[in-house]
Amino acid sequence: MAEEAQERPRKLSPNLRGTRAKVGKVAPASGLFRCEKCGTEVPLKKGAIVPLCPHCKKGLSFIIIAE
Repeated sequence: MAEEAQERPRKLSPNLRGTRAKVGKVAPASGLFRCEKCGTEVPLKKGAIVPLCPHCKKGLSFIIIAE
């Protein structure tokens, strides 16, 4: 009698689209972030420190637009 190995269901991360990430804080997820000031898109990895906007240098927060 062969027993089937039971797989644990994968725990899916919540959809973080629209979440804000502030400069100097840790990025909550990997994805594409858009500067709230000028709209420049910056790719970041989860755990990276959110930098100043490379375009306007004034954007202090980003919004996750794609994961």
